[in-house]
Parts: sequence; structure tokens; C-alpha cells
Amino acid sequence: MPTLCYTFDLTRPHTHLVGVALTLPAHGALHTDLVLPAWLPGAYKIFDNARNIRGFAAVSPDGEAVRVERVDWQTWRVYDGGEGGVVVRYDVYCNKPEIHQGQLDAEHGFLNPGVLAVFPKGHQEDWPVTLELVVPEGWRVATGLKATGPTSFKALHYEQLIDCPLQCGDFAHAHFTQDGVRYEVVYEGATPWDPALLIPPLRRIVTAASDLWGRPPLDRYVFMYLETEADFLNGLEHANSTIITGPVTDPQRLDGLLTITTHEFFHLWNVKRLRPVGFGPFDYTREAHTTALWVAEGFTEYYTDVLMRWAGLHGADQFLASVAGYIEQLHAMPGRRNMSLEEASWTTWHFGDDRWNGALNYYVKGYLLGVALDLTLRERSDGEVSLDDVMRGMWEAYGAPGINYRPEDVCRLAERLLGDSLEAFWAHHLRGRDDWDWDALLRPAGLMLLERNPRPALQADGRPAEGGVRLESVLAGGAAQEAGLQRGDVLVAIGGLRATTQLLHGLGEQVEPGDTVEVHYFRRDVLRTTLVTMARQVSYALVPSPGATASQNALRAAWLAGMPAQSGVRA
Repeated sequence: MPTLCYTFDLTRPHTHLVGVALTLPAHGALHTDLVLPAWLPGAYKIFDNARNIRGFAAVSPDGEAVRVERVDWQTWRVYDGGEGGVVVRYDVYCNKPEIHQGQLDAEHGFLNPGVLAVFPKGHQEDWPVTLELVVPEGWRVATGLKATGPTSFKALHYEQLIDCPLQCGDFAHAHFTQDGVRYEVVYEGATPWDPALLIPPLRRIVTAASDLWGRPPLDRYVFMYLETEADFLNGLEHANSTIITGPVTDPQRLDGLLTITTHEFFHLWNVKRLRPVGFGPFDYTREAHTTALWVAEGFTEYYTDVLMRWAGLHGADQFLASVAGYIEQLHAMPGRRNMSLEEASWTTWHFGDDRWNGALNYYVKGYLLGVALDLTLRERSDGEVSLDDVMRGMWEAYGAPGINYRPEDVCRLAERLLGDSLEAFWAHHLRGRDDWDWDALLRPAGLMLLERNPRPALQADGRPAEGGVRLESVLAGGAAQEAGLQRGDVLVAIGGLRATTQLLHGLGEQVEPGDTVEVHYFRRDVLRTTLVTMARQVSYALVPSPGATASQNALRAAWLAGMPAQSGVRA
């Protein structure tokens, strides 16, 4: 069987150019179409990776030029080079330290093979792969790939290759072993930081996930952390590793770092192995649509909080506060009325320019669907069935044997475990667009959703501009929009005070919800005035109902404690 032999040359790191060579063996074809993925699994967006390819050329083993044609933007047709096959060479510019891109500079390399390596069309899952990295002196390589040497690796096929990002350089490294699995923790960044500090909480996270799913279905897993200048944490799951970027060393972000790590580790099962129809094998030239991201991402988001609770990294109050926070996020999203969860999943590849005014975040509503379904199953089964049982059942039926599921398989399994129909639940909560009745959903757990901290809101956001604040977003149907304000307006005064971003969100000391405030602003260099009736904005809290029954309190206690498969009810 032909083997794809790749070489990544990183010896000019300050140029940000990775030299790529692919030895393509002769395989009886008159020509071979080589394709560069336009996206990576887990990052549901077309990124146009071919934009950074330079100097694409091919030669025979004896150095003779081989004909190459550009078939389309991301496909090169390479003609037969004779019995010895063909060697393809090109450079890739890499200077974007993002989870789905890559960066090579004088200090390190973070590389996604899917951004670098073309593959022969039709052979992404059947031809084995080797990879050799040529690195500057003193650099090491960390990756989920199986090593055959310090800088050489192999993969079963191209799909496995591009599911294993590479961390290259003089990075910090720690490891631990749990249940026979070796876990490596790798950190690269300008701030001195010991990744071994994460080992105790990582052990807890691994234990919590294993309580739900069972032993991880692998022998080795790599947690990769890359410090970047971004002011937010971001992560991307892979089959046996994860990459998390941003201010990873900031002690004020430690809880967020552990939370996003839990999310990506949960994907080891849900998404990477428990996959909906359409999630592999992939056509990397186009979108991979599915209506199942409420399971793949929404339920993962919910179980992130569940596992943080099980791991003892969050308390019950923090868990309930997080649920309330997601409800608040959803209610601040006008797009929730424009599409259902299934529709939001399908359209994720092409959000409109006004984002959450027009669209729905399936992470947020999918999380809340997890809450609603979990509580509904527990209430209607008298505590005998939970969402944990559904997830384990899906793993046994689809994930472990490697069978892609249909979204309706999740619905049917939940109904089979419950022994009753949930059609009305799916129609309203999954396929519907109307707001949910949280009083009814929370009542079986003896909980109430309370409004807290009512405050006035302009319901617009902006950034500093000369003389004031330029509006960047205006909430659909909100106070600012109802007063005629639009994106691009430069606010110079609000209620007689100089407009600042702080004032935009801190009017509570000046006015009350329902008050009318005069706003002065520039549009097309003309000073204008409008009256804004301030909206009422609230935060939410979940609190026990004063009159909750013993059975309601018991359901809430079981929900908050969790019922892992191996460990029984948690105290």
C-alpha cells in the first residue's frame, strides 16, 4: 500500500515559513489531485487555508519537473512522475497563533498539520502516513502522533495526521499516569510557568469524566497550553489531545482554564468518537452540516459544569449560578426567536453579520437543553433515569463501536429509557423558537428563577472613538434601537454626561429603568439628539423554593450530586 511521506522544515522560523515536502509514491494513476483542507474538525468555519501556500511545485525522483495544474483554489493536479513517484514541495506562511491555524516564529512552532499538508483526494483514510520534522537545534516536539524517533512520527492515515497538532520548541513539560493512561501536559509561552501545577486538578477532571464514560479509550493523551496575546481562552478538541490558547498563565483565569480544559477533554468521547452522521469521513472542501450540535457542543457545555462539580472544583452554588448565567445569556440574545436549536446547528457555518441579533448560540441553548432534559427525565422517572444514562447509552450503542448516530437516535434513546414519549418536549425545546417556561422546568427540583439587580440598560455596546463612543452593536428591539440609534453612531453625551464605555454600562447611579434619557450623537458628522427610554436589565439566580416538598428537595440533591456509573450517588 502506498505511504504518504511528509517533511515539515522549521529551520527558518523567523520567516514564519514552514517548508513542506510530500513524497507521493507511484500508484498507477495518470494524475493525482492534492487537496488542502479549507477547515479543521471542531472549528465550524471555512478558513481558506490555501491563501498561505507559496511556490507549489513537483519533481520526479531524478529532479525533472512534473506538470502541475491548479484545479481550484485548494486543489493541485499533479501528473505522473514515473515509477519513482513524485516529490511535491511548497512553503506555508504560519503566523497566526489560533487553535485552528498555526504559528512558527523564532521561539516556537504551533502547527496544525491540516493547515500545512495537502492530501491525495480519495485517500485520506486508507494510505498510511509518516512525518519528519526538521527543527532548529534544541527544539523538541510534542504531539498526539505515535513517535518513531525524536522528530519523526507515523499515523494510520491522513485523517489521524491532521487530528494531531504539534507543539515545537523548548517548551515546559509534565506528565502523570492514571488508570493506565499517560497524560502529558505541555506549555509554551513567554511567561515562566510550570504545567505540573495543573496535574492535581487534571487528575480530578479525568476521574470525573471516567465516572461518566468509563476508562478513556486510549493509552496516551496530551494537554497542550499555548500562551498568546489574546485576552480570552480558546480551545479545540482532538482525538488524543487538546490545544488551549490565550492567557493560560493568568492566575485570575485558572478557573476558566480548568473549565475549558474539561470541555475539550469531554470531547474525547462526545464528538471525537461519539459522532453524528456527517462528522466523518469529511469533505474538507466544504461545510459539514449537521443538526446535532446541540448534542455535540451544547451537551458538552452542560457536562463541563457537571464534571467540574463532580470533580470538586465547583460547588453546588457555583453550578446553580452558572445555569442562571446561561439563562441570562439566552434571554439577551434576540436571535433565539429566529431559529430553533436544530436550525442554529445547521447554520453555524454562515452566521449573519449581526451575529446574535439574528442567530442563536447553540452552545448556550444546547447547555440549557441539557439542564431541561436532565431535570425532565429525573422528574418523570422518579429519579430512575437521568441524562447521564442517555449519554452512556449513546456511547455504548454508537460511540464505542464507531457508528455515526442521527440526532433522532438521541431522542429515541431518551424515550426508550424513560418508557414514555417526549415528543412535546422535543417539539417545544429542540425544534421550537419560543421561550421556555423555566418555572415549570425548575419546579420538580424545588428551584425558582429569581430576578436580581434590576438596572437601566441602553442595550448597545461600543468602543472608544474620538469625542465619544462608537456603537459596535445595537440589540435588536432594545432601547437604543427603539430610539433610532444604529451601529456606527458616535455617542458624545448620555443624560448630560460625556459618553464613555463605562457610562454606557454604568448608568444605574444616574437613572432608573423606564426613565427617559437624552442622548447626543454624531451620524455622518451631523450632531443629532434622541430620547432613549431605558430598558430594564436583570441578572438571574436559582434558589430553593420555600415550599419545596421532600421529593423535590431529593431530586435537586441527586441532580446536584450526580449519579456516576461506577461510583454511585455522590455525597
